[in-house]
Amino acid sequence: MSLFETSSNSNFKFFSNDFEKIKEYLGDDIPKPDGHHLLVKIFTEEETTDGGITIPEEVRNRMISISMVGLVLSMGPGCYMPEKFKNWNRRSVGDWVIFVPNEGTLFFCKDLPLRFIPDDRIYCKTNHPEFIKRT
Repeated sequence: MSLFETSSNSNFKFFSNDFEKIKEYLGDDIPKPDGHHLLVKIFTEEETTDGGITIPEEVRNRMISISMVGLVLSMGPGCYMPEKFKNWNRRSVGDWVIFVPNEGTLFFCKDLPLRFIPDDRIYCKTNHPEFIKRT
């Protein structure tokens, strides 16, 4: 199983956005959030655009750092528990979500871009993370 694809013209690795591949790759090493935090894998763009333009590694790294879309990999035991969430749609592991830009803690685990985000900083679920762009 290959989670990463390295282009011949770059040392940058494309990180798969496939939930099952990510879970298999991380295995028991997947960080487990405490409290009311969700662990999300940052959505990553393809290295080359549809028009054939290669996105430089520096730009792709910047895109990861300012991303506002992620795949929920795990949730803390306190997620969506307080009374304030009684009318909210709850998110689940495997959901693609939109969150407050630059929210939470960005880090890498086994080279994957991950972020811990508080449950009240998630805006909504999306079925098409590739359509979401920051302005």
